[in-house]
Amino acid sequence: MTLLLATDFDGTIADIRVDPAGARIADDVRELFADCLRRGGVAIAIISGRDLADLMGRTDGLALWRAGSHGLEVAAPDGQVIRSARVFEGEPPSRWLAAALSAGFRIETKKFGLALHWRGTDGLSSRHALVDELRIWARDQGLVAIEGRSVLEVRIAGPSKRDALELLAASTSASVVSYAGDDVTDHEALEWAGSRGTAFFVRSREHSSTTLRDVVSVVDRATLLDAWRKLVFDAGRQA
Repeated sequence: MTLLLATDFDGTIADIRVDPAGARIADDVRELFADCLRRGGVAIAIISGRDLADLMGRTDGLALWRAGSHGLEVAAPDGQVIRSARVFEGEPPSRWLAAALSAGFRIETKKFGLALHWRGTDGLSSRHALVDELRIWARDQGLVAIEGRSVLEVRIAGPSKRDALELLAASTSASVVSYAGDDVTDHEALEWAGSRGTAFFVRSREHSSTTLRDVVSVVDRATLLDAWRKLVFDAGRQA
């Protein structure tokens, strides 16, 4: 029996930061993952909107499966990339870029697109005209717009977090799947995992509940880690 523990990164196993560059995997999560991997019979995967290289740098020292860019890139624990995509080399009009920066938005350039952040800003939200302009530009470029917690990411079309989770479950020959997420961008993966094992929605001040009540458990991080420990223990007994 192989148990796959899969999770989002920011807001789930790492605290959300105003500056995304400051996010790091929580110490108790890192310790739990290391212990699980020593036991055997458990595969661990992180599925994130971050670029794969960025994600690998924040989770080094752990033999994890990793999926970056919402599923566009997937790598095995040894670092071998088993899924990738073409790099997006375009950028929004210079007028829009200048206006967004002047308004106080943070622009994060990514391998397959870009992300517009407004966390910690005063008076900015997803309803701002510049956010709408980015959505329109993305649509005209054939890009996909993904809205998360105080961020709008636009990226090339391709596999999703759910697709990545399916690939990881097959790659690890997982008989039981668990997935944890904290945002609407995780909903499809949560639904898929909930029908094949367990799914956990990690509550926050921004999202204290979810519409997926029938298939997920709404938890805080401490409860999530306790649930994972129980899953690992049960898997060990059935091995």
